[in-house]
Amino acid sequence: MVKREFSLEKVLRVREVFLDKERNHLSRLNMNMRALEEKRESIKKLIDVKNTEMNNMINEGHFGINDLYNKYINVLQGDVNSVSSDMASVAKLIDLQQLKINKAYQDLKVMEKLKEKHKIEYQAYIMAKEARENDELNILRKGVSDEDRLY
Repeated sequence: MVKREFSLEKVLRVREVFLDKERNHLSRLNMNMRALEEKRESIKKLIDVKNTEMNNMINEGHFGINDLYNKYINVLQGDVNSVSSDMASVAKLIDLQQLKINKAYQDLKVMEKLKEKHKIEYQAYIMAKEARENDELNILRKGVSDEDRLY
């Protein structure tokens, strides 16, 4: 049986490549999100360390450096806020990317269903063609003349 190629095979391959590309982009966004989370956590740990140092300095009686620690902690808190806003924007991008992936996946599934439908229709065509050929062979084997055939 001769296999007939799906006429939209190239479109199917392009959609598969596009879906892979979108998934790769989502994984990069997720890696960025994890990096931002780690950065935020490290800044929060640094804030805790500096608060502890400031409290130790106050307990030891060094009050002059208190303002310097407060300013530094405020700068670090600003960094935490900045990273948090970056995380919010990356989270929005991740949501948008999820929508793109869902759309690309649906498009791919449509093409796969069309390919399957094409395959079934082609098999039905081949089977009908073989049945016609078998009928003709049976008629020829029985020796029925052209005049006796009913078309």
